[in-house]
Amino acid sequence: MERTIKVGGKPYNIRASAWALVIYKAQFGREYTEDAADVGNDEQAYIVGCHLLWAMARAAKSKTPSPDDWILMFKPKELAKALVLSQQLFAASMGEEKRRGKGSEFSSETLIASAAICGMRTEELNGLPLGMVIDTMEKYAEMRFGDGSEYVSAADFFGE
Repeated sequence: MERTIKVGGKPYNIRASAWALVIYKAQFGREYTEDAADVGNDEQAYIVGCHLLWAMARAAKSKTPSPDDWILMFKPKELAKALVLSQQLFAASMGEEKRRGKGSEFSSETLIASAAICGMRTEELNGLPLGMVIDTMEKYAEMRFGDGSEYVSAADFFGE
């Protein structure tokens, strides 16, 4: 899922994908889901939101400036709109998984390893919504290792 935002009057794409979570962890050293769960005030929410927004921009275009430089390029109204859009886009990317409370148990490392076991390539992690990636891994585990009598979730099978 991809949308275009304005940064300093110039268009930039942001992409809500599983790969954005991998980029987030690689750049900031923590999982987005951990940071989002630890938000205790508006300043922390702003920082986590800016980090996710940058990771989503980086997922869409690998030549994105550093997080600090990129955020400073925004006009205040552009940043406010972009933060709201990025949260909406990320929630939509989670799809039904968000409503069922799944998805947050996956670390970026588990997403990469699980996708590789399922035969998915990195490009697919960046091109598909997060909810679809998780659904695909769960279906693979169910088809490959479940006998139909009991359901094995990807999170249980792949160890998170």
